[in-house]
Amino acid sequence: MRDARDRYANTDTNFLLQALESYDGVALLASNRRHQLDDAFTRRFRHIVEFKRPDEPERQQLWQRLIDQLWPADTDATVRRAMDVLAADVKLTGAQIKSSILTAIFRARRRNGELSATDLVEGVSQEMSKSGSGLSGRKRQALRKAIGL
Repeated sequence: MRDARDRYANTDTNFLLQALESYDGVALLASNRRHQLDDAFTRRFRHIVEFKRPDEPERQQLWQRLIDQLWPADTDATVRRAMDVLAADVKLTGAQIKSSILTAIFRARRRNGELSATDLVEGVSQEMSKSGSGLSGRKRQALRKAIGL
């Protein structure tokens, strides 16, 4: 333990481990930081299921399905091209794709307009900035050029 936060984290960990030991049912736990779980946790799991990041065809499918569900209005050819370019060039998870689309939709609704390719690029940029990576100016320009903006 290095500081007070470590002590509280250790207390929380002990509490959760005791709860798991005494629980008689099925418990499902999820984490995107498996590498930070200690051996005491993983020893108590009967099964560990890893979900890989979607590959390009899966990302294309996610973009298409989520746009169709979240923006029921017709989308133009530029938006469709943007989805293909973003699926090919930006390796996002399904949750990140959904969040990017929602941000793009909010941008479009804020200006009372149609969903645009620029909205999608800005949605991706905002989503990536959450994880600290963001879209560099060069990458943003390359995406805009590939889309035809």
